[in-house]
Amino acid sequence: GHEALPFGTGSLTPGSPADFVVWNLDLPNTAPAYNPLASLIYSSDARNAEHVIIAGEFVKQDGQLKLDTKEIVREAKERARGILQKGKGSTKLVF
Repeated sequence: GHEALPFGTGSLTPGSPADFVVWNLDLPNTAPAYNPLASLIYSSDARNAEHVIIAGEFVKQDGQLKLDTKEIVREAKERARGILQKGKGSTKLVF
C-alpha cells in the first residue's frame, strides 16, 4: 500500500516530514478510557487533540492553536465572496 505510493513518507526519522496528533483521553468526555480507540472515535472532540503536527510543524501545541484564526476566517470569507461573484445566475437560498 503506502510503500507503493510516491509520498516520500512512512517513517518517523530525523528530517522526514511528519503528520500526527497526540490525543489526551484524560478529559471528562473520554475518561475513563477502557477502550481507547472507541473513546477516540465516539467521544473525543477538538479539545482532546493536545498536539497536532503537520509536515513536522506544530499547528496546535499544549491545546493551543498556533495559527492566526482571524486571518484564516478573513481569507475564507474573501474566497467565498470571489466564488459567489464568479457564479452564474442567482439564487434565493439564504444560508
